[in-house]
Amino acid sequence: MSDRYTSMIKEFFQVFEALNQYVFDSFGEMATWETRLVRLDINQGGKEQSYDAEQVATMLNFSKDNIQSFLVVNSFLSNNLYDLIGNRDYEDWGTDGQRLQVKYSDRTVESFDAEQIAPLMGRRIYFEWTFESLQRTYDDMMAISQRRIA
Repeated sequence: MSDRYTSMIKEFFQVFEALNQYVFDSFGEMATWETRLVRLDINQGGKEQSYDAEQVATMLNFSKDNIQSFLVVNSFLSNNLYDLIGNRDYEDWGTDGQRLQVKYSDRTVESFDAEQIAPLMGRRIYFEWTFESLQRTYDDMMAISQRRIA
């Protein structure tokens, strides 16, 4: 299982960098992006667009599988970063294309490679870290949201 996660994390590093560059080149330095489980949202200062994995794959010239790996690992890191770094205050995290870079409040930076992150993903068995699991969770959230509106 850890080997599968290692390759997913390496794909995440590549897509993360390509996505940052794409957003900067296409929308300018003020644009931001975030993920919502299986979707990517790009905010252009008040105007937000949402994309599914297939649209992001086309946009960035990656395979759909690469984008799905990116979404899974991004969700994992967003929810489990403290399990990796301990109880330290961080300001930001990203990648350099090959490693996770965590910038701390004290201005230090710590790097983690895929081989360091993968075992943690394997140990977090309360959730199956697959795209299909993310999709089910997203669909459940949307169904709940629709019931509240109705």
